Amino acid sequence: NSGGNGGLELKLQLLFVHSGRGEEAQGSYFVVLKKDGAKLPVSDRVRSSTGDKPQGSLGQFNYEYSIGTGDLPGNSVAGSYAIWVLDGNGERDSDVFRFDIGDPQQGLVWIKFDQG
Repeated sequence: NSGGNGGLELKLQLLFVHSGRGEEAQGSYFVVLKKDGAKLPVSDRVRSSTGDKPQGSLGQFNYEYSIGTGDLPGNSVAGSYAIWVLDGNGERDSDVFRFDIGDPQQGLVWIKFDQG
């Protein structure tokens, strides 16, 4: 899902859970994100957390990361994206998920990754 945030940044609000354990929040995950084929500067120091899952405007999340438009190709959130999950050891832990943002004002992205 994507939502409006004014288009000044791409904001990821991701939910990492294990449905086999009652939607238990899963910690230590992070992502690789590409826009239009270019790898974006997503820090591996920001990880998903266990415990609380705050409610965002699009859904609960336990990982949040923002990238200003100045660090995005084309200086806009509009474009084609690819994202995949890495586990706490930096090993790939998901398939590649692709999504497009057509409206440059829709820079809030919510995705649920379920380990169950």
